Amino acid sequence: MLHNELWYETFTRRDQILVRWEKVLREGSELLGPKTAAGARTAETAEFFAFLQREMLGIMDRWTAYREARGAEFSS
Repeated sequence: MLHNELWYETFTRRDQILVRWEKVLREGSELLGPKTAAGARTAETAEFFAFLQREMLGIMDRWTAYREARGAEFSS
């Protein structure tokens, strides 16, 4: 039997990983020099991870609202 919140918890943990990757990439961009080609690519990748994190939070909020709207159908 699957835990009721298994997928939610899995994606929440993934969100934490995205935050860590973003931090590492921002630090890398600074070390490479934000005006260098490598630094700019690294900064853009950090922005991508920040975007994914924001979108994931929105998706999880929409899932919670959807699940609540469906009510007991998912409770069993």
